[in-house]
Amino acid sequence: MGTADGPSEELEIEGTVPGRAYQYGQVLPAAPADRGRHQWWMPLLDGTERIGLLCLTAATDDTRTHEDMELLS
Repeated sequence: MGTADGPSEELEIEGTVPGRAYQYGQVLPAAPADRGRHQWWMPLLDGTERIGLLCLTAATDDTRTHEDMELLS
């Protein structure tokens, strides 16, 4: 399955930012902001069970964006 930016790819988890986001259950920045694009790695949760990981891109990095990310996960 692909994304709007291209095909999805398998990610290394051990020793990476996506791995830490998944392991600790925290939203972490994916990369420094680039031309008004902010990216985060977000663990997908079912209660306390981690079921996946999502890379999210947004135009803003504000409180409302972070609240929306938490609601989404």
